[in-house]
Amino acid sequence: MSSNQLITVNNIEKYINAETIEKIARKEGFLKRNRKITPLIFLQACLLISLNPINSLSSWAAAIGFLIGGTISKQALGKRFNGTCVLFIMNLLFSVLKSSSNMNKHVEGGLFSSFNRAIIQDSTTLKLPAGLAKILPGCGNQHTKKTASVKLQTSYDLLSENFLDLNLTGARRNDQAASSDILSIIQPGDLVLRDLGYFSIPVLRQIEMKDAFFLTRYPHKLNLYNTDGTKLDLPATLQKSGSLDIKVLAGEKERFPVRLVAIPVPEETANTRRRKLKENRNASVNPTREHLALMNWEIFLTNVPSSVWSAKDVSSIYGIRWRIEIIFKAWKQYFNLTGFTNASEHQVKVLIYARLLFITLFQVSIFGPWALKVKQKTGQNLSILKAAKFVSQNFRLILHALASPEGARLLEDQIIKHCTYDKRKRLNYQCIIEMLSLS
Repeated sequence: MSSNQLITVNNIEKYINAETIEKIARKEGFLKRNRKITPLIFLQACLLISLNPINSLSSWAAAIGFLIGGTISKQALGKRFNGTCVLFIMNLLFSVLKSSSNMNKHVEGGLFSSFNRAIIQDSTTLKLPAGLAKILPGCGNQHTKKTASVKLQTSYDLLSENFLDLNLTGARRNDQAASSDILSIIQPGDLVLRDLGYFSIPVLRQIEMKDAFFLTRYPHKLNLYNTDGTKLDLPATLQKSGSLDIKVLAGEKERFPVRLVAIPVPEETANTRRRKLKENRNASVNPTREHLALMNWEIFLTNVPSSVWSAKDVSSIYGIRWRIEIIFKAWKQYFNLTGFTNASEHQVKVLIYARLLFITLFQVSIFGPWALKVKQKTGQNLSILKAAKFVSQNFRLILHALASPEGARLLEDQIIKHCTYDKRKRLNYQCIIEMLSLS
């Protein structure tokens, strides 16, 4: 494992070349003449400080001081945190995302053989210092304590294990409003996996018009019709047939042709779902008898034909959506994505984008190469949670180890020892996706 496989302040240009850095800095007005803090120095400091739980101006100024071989006051640094600074780091992130979006697949064949990419669209909320509540308000009402937060919208390709898009939005912009964001990156042959928060028939129609595919859960209030135009009584039909794999028309007005797949779940699972539905429902809305009855099935809508996926395949593929939740967990636990000290709006946004940039480079230059090397050498799979924890806790030791061939070999041993999945009966994600790629 060579030293160029890790993010360091000396090899950033492997992933973002100097010409691109300067071009973006000049375009956004961040490039200044006769300044100690060049765009590259500022970027290096951002990546170094991104893992720190303490991210005050003083700690940031110290990091830059070490890089320039001098000192800089926090007051002078504070003047650089403005809108142009945010745009500079944000567009560097987008540049890396663009360059990594067409990387080779880690997974192909089997149930994925008909698709170029398998994209999960999902979001997570990041809580911010309460002092930013007026500028970046969180969700709530006039009776709740003022909070600050932003929402991170993501698009992640399961087959290359890379992010295609990362966008910060206001916390009050819900997933439904972000439903159409995916259309800007969709290519022919893509598969889109989304939860009910993004459900939109017009967007599904546009995905299909782009010669792409989708898989989503069925929203229980959606009207369905048989292909002859008569209304489908889904609970009654399921009660009678037990399972379904049929073509239907979705939406009272849209009548969008789609494939409906319904598979029964174990009674224990259905009862758990009903209990949670009753406990977590909105206080003003009681679940209907029909809604409770539908808890007996997994119900999906897709335009992937039955000649490509069986009904069982549909359920298996949708089940790997939880991969993104594990990734969000790794970010928040080990990359300090939600760890902030009190700061200005611009400092917070720069820090978030810097962390997202570090995370993107982690996916491209650390996790991917490590996972491939460990698999080839030992046959074991790398856990993204364990790898993220290992990097965050040992970053400086890793840099030191990579300075010599002996240290690199020792690092490889540590990765195999501490970053692979434990042996257990339950299949891990890598095993599941390998099985699907061979099906």
